[in-house]
Amino acid sequence: NASTNDLVGVKNPTGRGEDFLPVRLDSTGTSLVSGDGTTIYLGGVLAQQNTEVLAPTDTVKNVLFTCVIPAGFVRANDSLRITHNWICDNNANTKTLVFDWNGGAAASFSTTALTNSASQRGIWMISNRNSLSAQVADASLGFIGGGTTAPTSTIDFAVSQTLTIALTKATGADAVKLMRCVVEILRGV
Repeated sequence: NASTNDLVGVKNPTGRGEDFLPVRLDSTGTSLVSGDGTTIYLGGVLAQQNTEVLAPTDTVKNVLFTCVIPAGFVRANDSLRITHNWICDNNANTKTLVFDWNGGAAASFSTTALTNSASQRGIWMISNRNSLSAQVADASLGFIGGGTTAPTSTIDFAVSQTLTIALTKATGADAVKLMRCVVEILRGV
């Protein structure tokens, strides 16, 4: 529980001079600032859900996970990596996942990979392209062999954004559970 007034030591990566550099947590809690004003941006887990969420027995779009990303938190070359695990009825019925930004108003990414398998795990990534409002994403929601070309988007990370993971089933009686979801911020250079 460090505050902006607490000094902590960070191992000097250069191997020259002091062994540890004194740094302070900035006022936002998203970076460290050294005595010379250098900023060290912190990466790691932004949000997670480790409890099972069972989709309702219907055929409407149901949101199973929500994450709010604060304005300016994702920088010009940063990436978000979303790891998601599912279990479902092993049949050919379509179970469509959608990753929406602001309910689909900013962007939507979808796949229909939850078929003919009792479980799935995906790792999906979206990366800023030297801009707060230009991205490239994985072609599918991270399932091996899914998708064709890498889509681009114009999500404006200068303002707060809401990521949701939703599911629509073709057959309402199919059981589908989101087992866990982890959203990580990967700091770019």
